[in-house]
Amino acid sequence: MWCMLQRVNQHSPNNLSKGVLSALRGSVSFGEPDNLCLFAKAWETEDEDSEPVDNEGILFKEEMMAEDYEYREDIHWDKSGDALGSGAFGDVYLGKDKTSGFQFAAKKIHVSTFRSQELTCCLSVNSDKIVPVYGAIREGPWITVFMKMMNGGSLGQLIKKSGYLPEDRALHYMSQVFQGLKHLHADRIVHGDVKADNVLLNEDHSTAYLCDFGHAAHLPPGSSGTNLLTANYVPGTETHMAPEIVHGDPCGTKVDVWSACCMLLHMLNGWHPWSRTHAAPLCLKIATEPPPLQEIPPNCHPLTHDLIVAGLQKDPSNRATASQLKNRVDEALTKIGGLSSPYDSGYREPRKFPSTKGEPETANPKAKLFPEEPRPVLSQHVKNITQDSSFTTNVRSVEQTRTSCEMELERLEIDLYRENLLCSLEDTQYFRADSRDSLLSGKESMNTLDTRSSGIHSWDSQMEPWSLQSDTLFSGGSTTTPSWFTGVKVQLQTFSGETLQIWESGRTKLGDLAVGISSQIQIKPFTIVNKEGNQIPWKTDIADCDIELKCALAQDRGGTWLWRVKKGKIEESHTKVADTGGGRDGSVILIPE
Repeated sequence: MWCMLQRVNQHSPNNLSKGVLSALRGSVSFGEPDNLCLFAKAWETEDEDSEPVDNEGILFKEEMMAEDYEYREDIHWDKSGDALGSGAFGDVYLGKDKTSGFQFAAKKIHVSTFRSQELTCCLSVNSDKIVPVYGAIREGPWITVFMKMMNGGSLGQLIKKSGYLPEDRALHYMSQVFQGLKHLHADRIVHGDVKADNVLLNEDHSTAYLCDFGHAAHLPPGSSGTNLLTANYVPGTETHMAPEIVHGDPCGTKVDVWSACCMLLHMLNGWHPWSRTHAAPLCLKIATEPPPLQEIPPNCHPLTHDLIVAGLQKDPSNRATASQLKNRVDEALTKIGGLSSPYDSGYREPRKFPSTKGEPETANPKAKLFPEEPRPVLSQHVKNITQDSSFTTNVRSVEQTRTSCEMELERLEIDLYRENLLCSLEDTQYFRADSRDSLLSGKESMNTLDTRSSGIHSWDSQMEPWSLQSDTLFSGGSTTTPSWFTGVKVQLQTFSGETLQIWESGRTKLGDLAVGISSQIQIKPFTIVNKEGNQIPWKTDIADCDIELKCALAQDRGGTWLWRVKKGKIEESHTKVADTGGGRDGSVILIPE
């Protein structure tokens, strides 16, 4: 038996919405998207300790045959086999109605992690470039979202299978993704996690669909942006994260444009942006480095090159819109002759990042006292990149981003390096990150094997970024790179006066965080103190530290420090300590021996 309910406008008076929801609760009905949006908002405010929910929700497909206002797993529908994919919010299974045999994808989400935007954002947009939703039900503490089954898998899987995609096919998919984003942005909706894993393909791989709205957000009326960060939530995927998200600035629809262009680089190269030039954590690099324009393949058509540049402008006000890039993608695809390459054209090795042939590698590890920092990565590539005319524009734009402050910091670094020369000679070797040598193109990298912290609550920095498992519908297996995380937000002021937003597990020790971010601190050795300048023991949990912290010099001569990070490792002072509480409410008094 079915109950048909009239469509309810989301902007109707609140008491009317409450009345409709009250009539719907406790049963599974055939209804409209707005009815399901009411459920979604109610489920978001509840947890498993709330009043028990037996079985309720809204279905849209008549082939999903509920009985007596119920649609229960194992009674009315079955899930087949293992999970098709495991993501940050839930697992996806192949489902089938037991009466009609109708198949669908079923995403199961625990009520404690459910976000209403998972449904409200995709249901409020009419677009053929968004995976169709067939309804959603709650049964006990579990919410199941029913969607159209996409037999072509994800774009991320296709990249992994192909190595990388030909330019024409990459542009073909990008056109459809930008079309979907155009529809979303017209309704003031930010997807929040555009990446290859969240683009699904039909069986013949001709059509692409946006999916997974777990990170989506509605922009407030009359506002061009909203702060997507909260104390316990960070949206998106690290390698595709826009700079304004990292900075904690108000975010608008342009964050999706940045992520989409990062996805285009992923398709063209076969590996995630930043992953061949930088080690994790990447958030700090994204905040301080120029965009990864040096990763644009040199054989791309100039129109493809230019549209990527337009979409990777760090200032969102200068960044192109999804609608503008949709037109530019179509123009580029037409110029190269349209789609001609088959999707199953065989495996090709992921592209090589331009090698740095300018300087021979130093044989004696002591001759190179300090591993090169991420910021000078640009100058390392300038010499060989400028040999290719296609990179000239990128290099000029990169060089122009250097400020007088940065140049002054570099001069200060040289003086500090000279001061540290004597103490550096006692070290017998410089560690090389064993699993990152190939990623960093032979450059030396600071080793932090004495700590498991990556400096940010993120995916394992030791894994190969091009072997990342998908965290969406059809990845198969557990998520290796969670695209959102919970933790503690810390603001760290660097020597240049810049404030870095860092998200880390509350149980992480302050010293471990310092080691993890040491490659991002230009002046070394250093320690971390609270905003008043009082030192905090390095074993203090991040959750017990001040929210506002800052870096402080910790040189061998001059100044007194309790602990410091030097060459990627923690060193403790031989100073006696009088602890007045430490952490958030106290400090330590240093008494020289």
